[in-house]
Amino acid sequence: MIITAEYLPLTPEEVPVKKTFSIGGYSYKYEFKYNDRCDFYTCFIYSMDDVLLYTAKIVYDFPLIHATVDGLTVPYDIVAFDLDQVFADNFLETVVNSENLNNNVKLYINNPVIE
Repeated sequence: MIITAEYLPLTPEEVPVKKTFSIGGYSYKYEFKYNDRCDFYTCFIYSMDDVLLYTAKIVYDFPLIHATVDGLTVPYDIVAFDLDQVFADNFLETVVNSENLNNNVKLYINNPVIE
């Protein structure tokens, strides 16, 4: 069995950055910022007309969008996760930070393809 998963391409070197992503047929602008004082990332989601719709801290193994917001439709969860954890004997508590973003931890779109 092979499991593949899509993720949002984001590297610590390019943050702060605003990118447009289409997920499940819906397009939004995603802005990512880094808090260097506390070593975490925040995501701001805007409509294509640059209206701010949603803001959240990126938390490991927790959906990025965890509220219902008028005008924001993302049909799949976006979750910061390390796929190696799926088959690990022990689940490690992980924090999304500048050391692991895009190395082990990626922002996966929870729409896996299993072959």
